[in-house]
Amino acid sequence: MDEEYDLTLASEIFAEYPELLERLDRERAKSFRIVGPGDVIDPKYLHGVVREHRWLTEGPGDQPDPDLERRCRKAAAIWPPVLEQRMDWLHNPFWRGGVRPGRLAEMYDPVYLERCARRQREVATDPFCESNLRWKQIIAALENGGHMTMTEIATGETTDLGYVEPKRGAGALYN
Repeated sequence: MDEEYDLTLASEIFAEYPELLERLDRERAKSFRIVGPGDVIDPKYLHGVVREHRWLTEGPGDQPDPDLERRCRKAAAIWPPVLEQRMDWLHNPFWRGGVRPGRLAEMYDPVYLERCARRQREVATDPFCESNLRWKQIIAALENGGHMTMTEIATGETTDLGYVEPKRGAGALYN
C-alpha cells in the first residue's frame, strides 16, 4: 500500500513466524477483507493472526465432521466464487485473526453458505435484482449529495453523516 506504517510492533509479534511478516503487506493491501479491530497493525489483531497461524500449522486446525464439510462445500459450490473464498478464508490466519467467532462459524453452516452463494450468484448475474437496485439507489443518493443520515434497522439508532457535496454530473436519483 502507499501508506507508510511502522513494522516494529509487527516484527516483534511475528518474531517467531517471519513468514507472517513477509505476508503482512499483501494482506494489508487487501484489508477490506479483514474485519479486524481498527487498523491491521493493531496488536490485538496481530496476536490473533499468530494464534490462528499456530492453530492451522501446529495445532489440530479445523477438523469438521466429514459429512458437515461435504455439505458445506456442496452449498458453497452453488456459486464457485463463494466456495473459493470460503476455502481461502478458512486457511488464512490474517482473515481468521480479525473476525468475530460467529463469522468463522458461518463458514461451517451449510444453510448460511447456500443462502450466501445464491445471493451472490443473483447479484453477479442479474443487474435488476433487488440488491443491485437498492445499491444503485444508495449510490445515486450519495452522488446527489445533501444531508445524510443512517439508521440502524435493528436498534433504530440514527447516525448523522453530515452534509455530502454533490458529485459533478450526478444524474437523477432513480436512473
